[in-house]
Amino acid sequence: MRPDFLINTMHSSSSEMDHNIPMKTFLIKEDGKWKVEAQKTMMSMFGGAMSEVMEGLGDAMKDSMKEMGRAMAEGMKEGMQENMEEMRKQFKENMDNPE
Repeated sequence: MRPDFLINTMHSSSSEMDHNIPMKTFLIKEDGKWKVEAQKTMMSMFGGAMSEVMEGLGDAMKDSMKEMGRAMAEGMKEGMQENMEEMRKQFKENMDNPE
């Protein structure tokens, strides 16, 4: 059954983790009265919740990748500094003690 009317709505939770879930409310007109088409409306809420989860997961992955990039860059920098210091020591030793 095709809905007679469709309303974009937002489900807001009152829990500690305040989330707003986008959804669609499907309405049909029966006997001159507007009624919510519950099954389609609930499925819409499920889709909106999944979208929120995927968005949150994407943000978490992006943040993790940034942190991993920073850690790798810092590790490479430290490694290069250590290598340069070792090369300086070897060069100095070679200059002080030529064969």
